Amino acid sequence: MDFPAALTLIGADPFLSEDEARRVREMLERDEQLMASLDAEIAQVKAALAELKEQRNMTQHNIASNYAPSESEALAIRAEIEENESRFRALEEEIAEAHEHLDALLGQRQQTVIDATLAPLASIDSPPSFLDTSILQSREAIRRLELERDTIHATLEKHRALLSPIRRMPLEIMAEIFVHCLPEELFVRPSPRTAPLLVAQVSKGWRQIALSASGLWSSIAITIDKDCCRPQLPLIDTWISRSGTKPLAFRVDDKLSDVDLPLPEHRGDLVTGSIVLQKFHSVYSRWKHVCLTYTDWRVDEMPFTKFTEPPPLLESVSLSRQYWLGDMRDALRTILAGPNLRLVHWRGIIAGHPNPGEIMSVSTLRELHIENLITKEQFYTLLQSGPNLEDCNLNVFFSAPNSDSELTVQIQLPRLTQLSVTTDRADSQLFDVINAPRLTSLTVQKLDGPSTIFLTDPGVRFWSQESFSNFVRRSGCRLCNLDLSDTDIEPGELLESLRMLSGTLENLALSNDHTNHSCVTDVVVRSLIPPRKHCALALPSSSCGGAHLPQMDLWQNS
Repeated sequence: MDFPAALTLIGADPFLSEDEARRVREMLERDEQLMASLDAEIAQVKAALAELKEQRNMTQHNIASNYAPSESEALAIRAEIEENESRFRALEEEIAEAHEHLDALLGQRQQTVIDATLAPLASIDSPPSFLDTSILQSREAIRRLELERDTIHATLEKHRALLSPIRRMPLEIMAEIFVHCLPEELFVRPSPRTAPLLVAQVSKGWRQIALSASGLWSSIAITIDKDCCRPQLPLIDTWISRSGTKPLAFRVDDKLSDVDLPLPEHRGDLVTGSIVLQKFHSVYSRWKHVCLTYTDWRVDEMPFTKFTEPPPLLESVSLSRQYWLGDMRDALRTILAGPNLRLVHWRGIIAGHPNPGEIMSVSTLRELHIENLITKEQFYTLLQSGPNLEDCNLNVFFSAPNSDSELTVQIQLPRLTQLSVTTDRADSQLFDVINAPRLTSLTVQKLDGPSTIFLTDPGVRFWSQESFSNFVRRSGCRLCNLDLSDTDIEPGELLESLRMLSGTLENLALSNDHTNHSCVTDVVVRSLIPPRKHCALALPSSSCGGAHLPQMDLWQNS
């Protein structure tokens, strides 16, 4: 169809004049400019929306993590907090006003119902429907306002958390805080419920701090039984690697016994103490605190023979094993010769070498605990070799009284503060040879066993009050703690000891579980109770002039 010809037939001019064409072109150009402007504005809005979404996502990520905002970010967060707080307060006011309006509507409705009830029956009308509608609208408005308020409150809490001081804590301080979160035990047993594994689960940031803090991984306790090794070997490797260059504290409790061992051809997967100890061989120079406990010496051999030099950092070692083969003596001597060794706890017999003291350098020790039963000569030799001892726990078998020449031995222990002796005789053999001016705690326990072994002469008493009194006076020590177990001390001797120690004694423990001898009489008990006229029993013992022992009351026979 010829379009211009058709327009001519109906009397329309199919062609535009110059002015009309110019106006049309201008109009089209304006429309194009307007569309371009709208497209630009839409693009800006989309970019702004994308930026807001990115900021929101970043904010949500920061809130969910332990991110510490920069100063500029903190200023923006504070501004947003102020804005949200202002809106929160406004919403609180709007909600209060809405509740007042709702209460008014409910009052009107209630009054309408009352009026309708009191009016004649014929004039009773239902409450106006507009009141019900207004009440519903008011409740809906309150619901929306409270929802917005709760949302803003949650946002406020999250943004305030971003400004928490702990987020700006230096990493070094956070690592030190984590160290103080470790269990109080010297050897840490790995558990997801305690540090360091616990703090490493909180967030990505805390995990990075925990993994970089080698001090968190420098202690571990390991238990081995017939079922498994806890923790498993891969975790032990990880623990050691994370400890970096820190000194190590580790404990291995091998609870395997000979009856637990499978046949030799089925022992491939069995983890023993020797296998675990091999993990620590490469870090031998970092050993600081070591505790090795073995139930049965027949399970396997300990890889000590590979150690040729003393561990330079070792401060304390506890070795517990029923029996040690003779070829282990030199290796044990090497371990116990560490220049910084201060504490030794020993249990076990070395084949061919009955005296455990000969493999250790007692002169540098501060604490010495030997569970073996040693002889009188070994006892004297150990004490003479340890002038720096502060805490000593020994089991000694004297067998027979000393000769006059032996009694001339005088052992000076100027630093000793705690002495615990389990023995067959607490007489001159013990008390007449020791001078311990700083001793504050003394424990004496009688060896438990057949009298034919531990007391050859039934007429000889275990306890010598004269020797004990001379020891206290000669040493000039101020005993605060006295523990006597299964001794044959008489009530009169106990009273004498209490009078002699009344100025310093704070704790007294008496136990006769394995004997029929009783040293506690009514007179002894009354001597431990401050007079009622001088001190009421309700008051603490420290307020009773001169009384150091805890107060006691008497059972009165009715």
